[in-house]
Amino acid sequence: MKPPIGIHAMESGTRLYEHFYQLCVLCGCVAVAGEFFALDKVSERKDTDWVTIECKHFQIDAILPAFGPARAAINNNAVGGIRIALTPTEKIDLQTAFQHVTTGLKTPLELVLRQFFNAYYEHFLDWIHEYVSTDATKWPVEWDFARVVRNACSHGGRVYMPKPTSRSVTFAGVTISHADHGTELFETKLSVGDLIPLVLIMDRTLADVGCDL
Repeated sequence: MKPPIGIHAMESGTRLYEHFYQLCVLCGCVAVAGEFFALDKVSERKDTDWVTIECKHFQIDAILPAFGPARAAINNNAVGGIRIALTPTEKIDLQTAFQHVTTGLKTPLELVLRQFFNAYYEHFLDWIHEYVSTDATKWPVEWDFARVVRNACSHGGRVYMPKPTSRSVTFAGVTISHADHGTELFETKLSVGDLIPLVLIMDRTLADVGCDL
């Protein structure tokens, strides 16, 4: 089958609109950032070279480097290493702390974090199957929990446990069961920011069970 050459108009409310709209927002932000970096319009300061993501369930903030990795990528350079910080959540008044506050990027950023989590999970799943077990009941508890989280990430953020016999999972004080099927996981029990510390916990567990990938 050949790709459909031509212009494809997508009106709000149609099947493809939301998916492509969020893709356009993300690509647009990357393009604008790249242009500003190229024109040297970005003021870089070491004390603000970070992005903070709130991890609501764990009640911490994940602090990620921003300008350094972005500039390196735009200049086709490699970064020798990065550092991610987890700190107690700092309550601030966004309206007074920043000149511009928007929730317009919330959905595309959530999509990025869900894909980030799924990519990590899928990358090591074969290793788990080969060296731990194909039976998820024998997996480390955080990986068994991550299995259900991964399914939610792949179903628009909604818990996907359609069978009444679906086995519930519990980790870090959060239980997900068949009773939650169809509910918004990241609006009720977790936030997408919680995926960052969850990945770090999962990775520590991989090291503990001898993963050398």
